[in-house]
Amino acid sequence: MGKKRRIRVVLCVLSALVVLTLLGWRGYRAVVPAGVENGFAYCYGSYDRGVFVSPDGRRRVLVRTNDPGATRVRDDLNYTWVVEDDWLTGKRVVAGGYLPFTSDPPDPQQIPLQWIDDDTFQITFMPDPKTHTSGGTITVDLD
Repeated sequence: MGKKRRIRVVLCVLSALVVLTLLGWRGYRAVVPAGVENGFAYCYGSYDRGVFVSPDGRRRVLVRTNDPGATRVRDDLNYTWVVEDDWLTGKRVVAGGYLPFTSDPPDPQQIPLQWIDDDTFQITFMPDPKTHTSGGTITVDLD
């Protein structure tokens, strides 16, 4: 095998490894959003509470709540992620905090999320039951 052919083979193998790595990372982000510290809790210990669509219909955010069962700090509060999904980069957490447990099955009408315009929404979280901080209304601009 000639030197040029060996170089081409090595470059093809390296290119294939890069492509496979990028596809694997994108596949991971299709399941576990960027910003989630515990992927296991997100995937197996949580449930969807609703999808909220912007007024123009372009943006969608998913509200997903962790339900740790008997290990809750308080029975009426669960940690909640607000997640946006992008076709290229995958899912990412755009907001997170504690929301009251509402009902089973979950009722999206009880989520305090309101769209301000086509790219901005507000959500009101409860204070952290462990530290009693970080509650209140936050405004999220998705651009």
